[in-house]
Amino acid sequence: MQTIALQRVFMILLLVSHQFGWHGLYPPFVDNDDVSNNNTNNTNTNTNNGYEIVQQLFDDSFVCSILAGIYVTEWYLASVYGWTEKK
Repeated sequence: MQTIALQRVFMILLLVSHQFGWHGLYPPFVDNDDVSNNNTNNTNTNTNNGYEIVQQLFDDSFVCSILAGIYVTEWYLASVYGWTEKK
């Protein structure tokens, strides 16, 4: 159940990192959203309106939250059963 809240954290983290210039992960947003230039045969990938980027952010935050939830649960259970203590 905590992975839903954790997804929000990762979504904000990915969005903030994109806004502060980490453009290697996602392409930059295009400011000019011309509705009249809606050609379906256009192969230019620089004309996105941000929908694809937000959808990819959501998908990536979901994957990050599920993995973090699994790892934190494993770490917690290991500490409860004493598997992290040195003998």
